[in-house]
Amino acid sequence: MKHVWLIALIVGCGKGHAVDKPNGGSNVATGSGTMMNKPGSGSKATFVRGAALTPKAAFLTWLESQKREGEPRLVRLPIVLPRDGGSFDISKARIGAAADAVEVYANDASLGVGLADRAQSACEDTAVTTCAFLAEGYWRGDKGGGLEFDVKKAEELPADRVAGVTFAEVEGESGN
Repeated sequence: MKHVWLIALIVGCGKGHAVDKPNGGSNVATGSGTMMNKPGSGSKATFVRGAALTPKAAFLTWLESQKREGEPRLVRLPIVLPRDGGSFDISKARIGAAADAVEVYANDASLGVGLADRAQSACEDTAVTTCAFLAEGYWRGDKGGGLEFDVKKAEELPADRVAGVTFAEVEGESGN
């Protein structure tokens, strides 16, 4: 009987865990389009078009209003990390590619692999000065030293598509 428990313990410990891949699958459209999920992309959220990323003041007002029953709603934003020296800086991330884009701290603490590390892999050419991601998370606003966005999921956003993403998205109603 002891052997059965030992075998069960060994088999149970050998099971792996699912990993959220950074390029999990979204169909990013341009400009006035929307960034809806592809079927089977792994994301359970359905997003609808939100506010334009510019002008800055109107966009920030919209972000602050994204709450349901007092809790932040899940939003999807294009996050652009600048290269500072040899590495990417999450404390100076920008939402979108516009010259007057909102600068935020992209808190990636809940990701298995942080945004800066993902950027080092995805944008390894040292001539590249920025690296972009389509990130899902929660707007935290001003945390007493700057604006903060808690990133819960991120996938690489190719450089040639960053400028075309000019709107935020917010999780839509489930219909239940």
